[in-house]
Amino acid sequence: MLDAAAPGFPRSVDRLLVVPPAAGCDALMAPLRHVRSAMPRATLVLLGDPALGGCVDVDEVVPDRALAHFDLADLSGLIAELAAARLAAALVFTDERESAFEAAYLAYLAGVRVRAGFAGEFGGGVLAPAVAPPPAGTVGAARHLFLLDALGLGATATPAVKARPSCDDSAS
Repeated sequence: MLDAAAPGFPRSVDRLLVVPPAAGCDALMAPLRHVRSAMPRATLVLLGDPALGGCVDVDEVVPDRALAHFDLADLSGLIAELAAARLAAALVFTDERESAFEAAYLAYLAGVRVRAGFAGEFGGGVLAPAVAPPPAGTVGAARHLFLLDALGLGATATPAVKARPSCDDSAS
């Protein structure tokens, strides 16, 4: 049995996919320290530019070149690479005007059962659990810490909005 931090988000995962916002990973340093503290045994796998792997504390990097030009063959290869990484969960960090659904859907297709991120609109079970976005104007590390707080993984003074339980139609 997994010990849950919030509805549907396990703390005892062994491999965690971290998807940084488009703006880069500078604002992820503090949030990832909280993730390391809450999930000390997890291997953190960053989906992004390999150069970003040096700016945050992650264990592995899966290059996201396929997302830049949206080539179907490359996307299929990326999904296969994510599936081969045997990821148990994903944290999708987004900037204020970004959607978490694209990265969460890739993780879904790769068989990642738990995919957490912000969702202001209904997206089915793509984000499981889905977290209501923070107040408008919450940016940078504060935005990412808000997500962790909602999932029970952070430690900030900001009151968190709890994750909404969602129907999980993820791959078994």
